[in-house]
Amino acid sequence: MDQLTHLANAEKIAVLGVKSGNTSPLVPEEKGLSMPEQDFSRAFRDEEAPDQLNDPYARIWRSTVFGATALLSGWCSWEMFSILSVEGLSIPEALMGVAFTLSFVWIALACVNAVIGSVTLLGGLFSSQWRKEGQGPVDHLDVALLLPTYNESPSMVLGNAVAMLQELGQSDTRHGFSLYVLSDTTDHAVVVQEIQAIEAARRLLPEGTRLYYRRRETNIGKKAGNIAEWCRRWGGRYDAMLTLDADSLMSSKAIVALADALASDPTAGLVQSMPQIIKTRTLFARLQQFANSAYGPVLAAGLATWSRGEGNYWGHNAIIRTRVFARCAGLPRLKGLGLMGGHILSHDFVEAALLRRAGWRVRMLPTREGSYEEAPPCLIDHVVRDRRWCQGNLQHLGLLGARGLHPVSRFHLLQGAMAYLSALLWFAFLAVGIMVASQAEVMPVNYFPDPYALFPIWPVLDSERAWILLVWTIGVLLTPKILGVLTTLMLPPGAPGWGGALRFLGGALIELVVSAILAPVMMIQQTLTVARIVFGIDSGWKPQRRDSEPMPFFDVVRFHLVETVLGIGLTITLYLDWLPLLLSPIAIALLLAIPLSLVTQMRISWLVRRLGVLATPADIQEPDIVTQAELHSQIISHVLMRYPASLGDTRERVFSTLSTDAKIG
Repeated sequence: MDQLTHLANAEKIAVLGVKSGNTSPLVPEEKGLSMPEQDFSRAFRDEEAPDQLNDPYARIWRSTVFGATALLSGWCSWEMFSILSVEGLSIPEALMGVAFTLSFVWIALACVNAVIGSVTLLGGLFSSQWRKEGQGPVDHLDVALLLPTYNESPSMVLGNAVAMLQELGQSDTRHGFSLYVLSDTTDHAVVVQEIQAIEAARRLLPEGTRLYYRRRETNIGKKAGNIAEWCRRWGGRYDAMLTLDADSLMSSKAIVALADALASDPTAGLVQSMPQIIKTRTLFARLQQFANSAYGPVLAAGLATWSRGEGNYWGHNAIIRTRVFARCAGLPRLKGLGLMGGHILSHDFVEAALLRRAGWRVRMLPTREGSYEEAPPCLIDHVVRDRRWCQGNLQHLGLLGARGLHPVSRFHLLQGAMAYLSALLWFAFLAVGIMVASQAEVMPVNYFPDPYALFPIWPVLDSERAWILLVWTIGVLLTPKILGVLTTLMLPPGAPGWGGALRFLGGALIELVVSAILAPVMMIQQTLTVARIVFGIDSGWKPQRRDSEPMPFFDVVRFHLVETVLGIGLTITLYLDWLPLLLSPIAIALLLAIPLSLVTQMRISWLVRRLGVLATPADIQEPDIVTQAELHSQIISHVLMRYPASLGDTRERVFSTLSTDAKIG
């Protein structure tokens, strides 16, 4: 059936919906679960958790990963301190050494993690491990797909929902599936469209398909509160819940694979897939999609290999045992001061840690295909989302001492915070280094400290060791990308799946160059983000901008003003010969922050289509689920534009879905 026929059917669907209405309930009968708040001051174990979770290989893999990371970091740290302390170690030089060491540990871990991931993928070790973990019988599961939305495009959200439910209806599986659109939308005009989109979506689906809609009056607790409220009202109806984001899309094969993995492993409380980025149009988003597809599998496989049953949760595209989640992962309000207290924002890491604390495994299946998400369209949108994540991840520092957490779970919490603190450490390293270098020019060194000396005392600098350390650091930084490229070429579909080896390698080169240029800009932005949080500036929780319309010019200028000023300052000091030319790439990148941001938000879809620039396998052969989601989104959008409803038409429908507390209030 072609697109015009679908749109013609949409006319009929819309007319039926407007004229006759839909009297079927938007939500089923409630059957809730108790979801007590967890106490971080005392250990907790679920009485129904499996007796033991012994994994004989976990210690071997972790000793390998952390041992190699420690050796690599230790050697580079020794070299840095040796270079800095040739003539004694001053306080600024000591600060440089500490900042370098603390930040280098995390890039060393990424390097080792990529090596482990590449070895396991090429050796088939991960797939064999997955088969061993899923040897149990696959019992029937009633699964609820939870699709939270907050002022998002209803046509996009429901288009994805219809595509997933249609594929699941045609799949050969013993599991049963329902889908809940859990709305926290505050814009009444969008609420009206959500109700109308639900009615249109139901008419696109076969009779008996279970598609439900619930809206909260206030989004207490953000997404975590949204999911928790669903558990307390309907969680008792389902064995498992598959959490999604508003932009999530999963094929029936991927959904069934997650359900089978959970059903066949009685020790697992959560199974996480690796989402692939799709449907990007701008240069910035396209770079994210390419990197995610080319390098992501290696990094994810490495993480899954050594984390084993102590994996992590990324908040979406994962399946969870509903009753286990309700008993073990209820989140309390934190008692910390300022932004470190209140609701837990980055809830996913904490929920994974609580499930593991209670005695349930948290597994990751990064090699499962068919799990998708979208990316922010431009650098500014990426930074705005990063601010929200940073604020949530820094909250985790206060939970590192929580009682009963597994050591690997604590490490995940620390790693999430260090993803942002590392930028601050790199900035501190560069700032102190620049200060020391410029001071030497402004206040020249006295080569005759002894007035009676016959010969000068020249400063000693081991430049050869400094250059070797620089090369090593760059090599460690690039190893995940290099291994990602090599592993991608060696595994199916190989180069043909990317449009040929030349296009793939060209795309990798473009991604490498642009990401390197943007790295100093991201360092400054993440440093500013940490500073905002330290000074109590709330990042807020605004809806994510998903369209690819360019940001206004003066908004871009205001946003990147700090980087531009720093770039001007660095350029001046370089011109005065106060700093080594080695810093010139950083100065140029900061100086060009505004034009770089403007260029990377340009649409390049036509280049991808015509020339295959930065194309991924999802572009070369678009997955059926993506095609169907786009088509259904267009149909529902057509219905909303052609037959707009008013709040009066849907007021009773909206009110019927509110929580009990909201009705009483």
